[in-house]
Amino acid sequence: MTLAPNQLYKTEPKCLIVLFDLRGPGAEQRMRRELAAWRGFARAEMLTDGRAALVMRPGAASGGAR
Repeated sequence: MTLAPNQLYKTEPKCLIVLFDLRGPGAEQRMRRELAAWRGFARAEMLTDGRAALVMRPGAASGGAR
C-alpha cells in the first residue's frame, strides 16, 4: 500500500478521483453522500458492473480549476 506524501498538494490539483466498489454494503450510499457534499463540483462515472469513480474538482468552488 502506498500512502500519500506529507504535503498532499504542492499545487492545486485539477481533479481528485475516488474509486468505489459498490458491491460492498453501504458503498453506494457513501458515494451518494460524497457526491451531494461536493454540491455540483463532482460527478460519478460508472466504470464496470458494481464499480464507479467519483471525480471531484476542488478548485471549482473558488473558480480555480476549470
